[in-house]
Amino acid sequence: MTEPLNRLSSLRREIARLVKAIDLRLVSLCAQIIRQAAQNRKTVYAFGNGGSAALAMHLVTDLIQISQTSPSCPPFKAVALSDQVGVQSALANDYGHRNAFSRHLRVLAEQGDVLFGISTSGSSPNVLASLSSPSPTGLVRLGLTGARGGRMRDLCDHCLVVQSSNPFVVESVHLCFTQLLAARIRQIVGASQPTLKRS
Repeated sequence: MTEPLNRLSSLRREIARLVKAIDLRLVSLCAQIIRQAAQNRKTVYAFGNGGSAALAMHLVTDLIQISQTSPSCPPFKAVALSDQVGVQSALANDYGHRNAFSRHLRVLAEQGDVLFGISTSGSSPNVLASLSSPSPTGLVRLGLTGARGGRMRDLCDHCLVVQSSNPFVVESVHLCFTQLLAARIRQIVGASQPTLKRS
């Protein structure tokens, strides 16, 4: 058992090191962008594949929950594309999986909206297609990726690149980033940080 536990310990150290390396200025910048979108009644569209799709749904849940904290809090309009299974499966069937997100956004996205793409490799074809779509203009593109960022890094206005090729590590750091992002948005809008209810 010693060797497997040593490998787990090494993995934990790598995750901790990269979480500590998260640029809090980037967290704050992304929070300001999302808050500005909310004030302008614009929408955040989050998307990814597999665990990244689940993280997109988690982020959207956090944003909508923040909207409930105060009557004066701007409504955070947010959509996880992978939540809309019927639409996504139809688009993938008719136009190919690569184009499902971008076709979906072609219908939904408007000028001033925020695209939030998540890809551990930075090379997911459907995520890249969404971020590189030329229309509509005036979209803000945020991203979370890993390794060296792939093509995704250059397609985003602001992007966190986790310097690891281990998907477990990258996804763990992405989760921490989105939780810091939600916490920073709560600070900006003057909402209290959530606490667990005692039974």
